[in-house]
Amino acid sequence: MRAIFTIVALVALLGAGVLATACTSTKADATLYQSEWQAFATRFILPEGRVADTGNKGISHSEGQGYGMIMATAYDDKATFDRLWTWTKANLQVRGDHLFSWKWEPGPEAGQGKATDPNSASDGDILIAWGLLRAADRWNDDTYRQASLAILDDIRAQMFVDTALGKTLLPGPMGFVRQAKDAPGTVASVVINPSYWVFPALNDFARRHDEALWRAVIESGRAAITRSRIGPMGLPPDWAEVAGPDVKLAAGFETVFGFNAIRVPLYTIWGGLADADALNAPVRSWWSGHDGAPFIPATVDLATNAKAPYGLSNGGRAVSVLTRFGAQAQPMMPSLGDTDDYYSATLILLTKIAFSERFQ
Repeated sequence: MRAIFTIVALVALLGAGVLATACTSTKADATLYQSEWQAFATRFILPEGRVADTGNKGISHSEGQGYGMIMATAYDDKATFDRLWTWTKANLQVRGDHLFSWKWEPGPEAGQGKATDPNSASDGDILIAWGLLRAADRWNDDTYRQASLAILDDIRAQMFVDTALGKTLLPGPMGFVRQAKDAPGTVASVVINPSYWVFPALNDFARRHDEALWRAVIESGRAAITRSRIGPMGLPPDWAEVAGPDVKLAAGFETVFGFNAIRVPLYTIWGGLADADALNAPVRSWWSGHDGAPFIPATVDLATNAKAPYGLSNGGRAVSVLTRFGAQAQPMMPSLGDTDDYYSATLILLTKIAFSERFQ
């Protein structure tokens, strides 16, 4: 019965372009996975160890460095991991604590550039810390673990506030807690990004760092997803605002379900959340509602219901397939293609890693 369902799903997804570059490998076909990692590393990881965001003027950021480090552990590539970590320490860990400047911009000449925003991004910090924990386990090196725990100590000290959601993760240490205009010093609201709850990482942190804290953060992440279902489809926004008991679209931020929030279902599945299916139900319905259509819109504005006139990238398709088909998703996953930019390529590889670690 499952085989018949999968065949029917394959046919339906053809209309939405999901199988334009379908991968038909199994886990035994390690050559394909390694070839995709090598293609990613060649195209997006520069010799000095920085990941270039080709869809964003070639900048680098803590998110990309963290993703690269996680991928390197999954593909058992210690040499690349060490290049990534060395560059990250030297160029992003420049704030005076153990967190990372989120943005690094290249200069006019090769090899030039600098960190251009002192604020950190909690997802980047979390991804880097998780990459280090994974490296400590993969290569039995306690120096990686110690570096990770130092980052986690500073995240614990700077990145949380108590809201109606519980122990709430700030997107960064500066700029996301809004004061009441008529009562200075009183918190009026807190801006959150639901996709910053990287559930598989949070699970590991609970086992290796501060169990009570990270279990509470996991629960606030569940609440963030459940209570930020906005618009007629109930999709999670890229950015939300918690004001007292209410969760709404964040003032001053894009009002879309888009390139940030697409990671929400990826992380809930990868993290093995028991209620992942329920948490992801609105997103799954949105994507499945486009079976047979020319494409699935890449974004939808939750304030106006306006849909992007272009479709999901291959990376977005990979996440949608995993979300809809779970353990049966592998034959429908896109392969890394020549036209995929940094973010699309990242989502493709992360989805395959998540599938392998969750279902195989």
